[in-house]
Amino acid sequence: LAAGLAPAIALAAAPWLILDVAHNHAAVNAAIAFHLGNRPGADGHQSVFPGASEAPTVDPDARRHHMTGLDLTGVRLAAARAGVPLDGVAVYWVGQTLDSILDQPLSWLGLLARKTLLFVNGFHLTTQKDLYVAGDFSPMLALGTSAGPICYPLGVILPLSAAGFLANRLSRAGSLLLAAPAGALAAALLFTHDARFQYPASLILMVPASRGLFALAEAVARRRPLVPAAFALGLLVCNADLLGTHRIPVASEYFRAGTMHLDQGRPREAAHAYLRSIQADPAYVPSLDNLAAACRLLEQCDRELDTLERLHGEGHASFDLLYTLADLRLLAGRPAAAAAMARRTAELHPGRPEAYRLMAAAHGAAGDGLAAASALRQGMEAVPGDRDLILALGAELARQGRLLEAEEVLVPARRGHPDDIALLGLLGQVYGMLDRREDEQECYRAVLDRQPGHPEALFGMAASAAAQGRLADALDWAARARQAGHAGAGELIRDLTAPGTRGPAATAVP
Repeated sequence: LAAGLAPAIALAAAPWLILDVAHNHAAVNAAIAFHLGNRPGADGHQSVFPGASEAPTVDPDARRHHMTGLDLTGVRLAAARAGVPLDGVAVYWVGQTLDSILDQPLSWLGLLARKTLLFVNGFHLTTQKDLYVAGDFSPMLALGTSAGPICYPLGVILPLSAAGFLANRLSRAGSLLLAAPAGALAAALLFTHDARFQYPASLILMVPASRGLFALAEAVARRRPLVPAAFALGLLVCNADLLGTHRIPVASEYFRAGTMHLDQGRPREAAHAYLRSIQADPAYVPSLDNLAAACRLLEQCDRELDTLERLHGEGHASFDLLYTLADLRLLAGRPAAAAAMARRTAELHPGRPEAYRLMAAAHGAAGDGLAAASALRQGMEAVPGDRDLILALGAELARQGRLLEAEEVLVPARRGHPDDIALLGLLGQVYGMLDRREDEQECYRAVLDRQPGHPEALFGMAASAAAQGRLADALDWAARARQAGHAGAGELIRDLTAPGTRGPAATAVP
């Protein structure tokens, strides 16, 4: 036991023995990990700062100081709470942790007991349960990991090793075998438990486990109950879900896998992972949202659509599942079916404006502009004042040439949202189509007051001035729009400088 504890304690006290502490700030990392593993309210295996989100690892400060996002969060919290510089962060967090331990020693001892129980648990407890999700793709991993009722392999190795030690009466050689597991346990107690501490222990414990297998058979044959009783107790402790940690978050794990595939340009694999996530939890919103995003990059998503249809037929009717199903129908070129599902979604969840917008998009894809506008009006009645519904209805009416109706929708909305740039820009386009240049330019100036250099507003001012025959002003606005990056500004300048130009016509709402 001492042989196992000594290296762990030495490395915790002097990490510079194996790490370039000055370069990697290992002392900061160790102190923060010590705090997260022993802070008040810790659960023994999750490393989180309550009330503070983990900084991204791409943060420039994380890259500069060779830190994880969690380390950087700890550094910033120490600076915010006590003005601690980087070289004092390790001392700060160790002090905070020791103070809490001395203040509540019984609570801390209970935490140590919980970590010990987690350590001898046969379930591979990791921060993310991707090990078990990977078993769906690999028969070998599926054989090597089981979440119950017997958590193979640790759920068998640990009880058998207990029987083996008991049969050997903890000889000197057996005691030496305990050194490596004891060191791994010490690391888990010092910080937080994770499966990486179980792996080295399980490799060593294979030796007494093999002895325990023979000892168990021998004890049963000779009707000696002590070894079988120890094995049975080990099975109970190692495999029972005493701490509620055996629940694998399959939906979230598949979502993470899908997101990695999507980020790396593999939409087919991403769609598959999102679909498996939804099959595990039909109400898992992140995967439902991202499934449509992946399908937009594919030629067809028949399998995904069929699966959602089946889930709906089984009675699953969460808003996000129904919405995604309607969205996939629209992507599959079935606008009438998409509109029907969007209507059903709105009926079941009338307070969600997205359903009405999707219904309008489906009607629009079917070429029924009147039904599209009607769907948006229904949405405005169900969710009064929703800004996105107002914009969608105003744009739809303008596309249909119903400009006075669009004005009637947008003008009152402007009074309620005076700083909304999108609303101001759309109203300006409507006024331009009505040939009301002063009103049009007033809207664009309002946009520029709130966001100077807005390329669309600058281009709108140029086109409006050109329509009035004010070519010098139009050229000035067009030059500013080109400088702001508007794609059409260069062509407008060429038109304005062509011989005999009189200015462009009003631009229609896209």
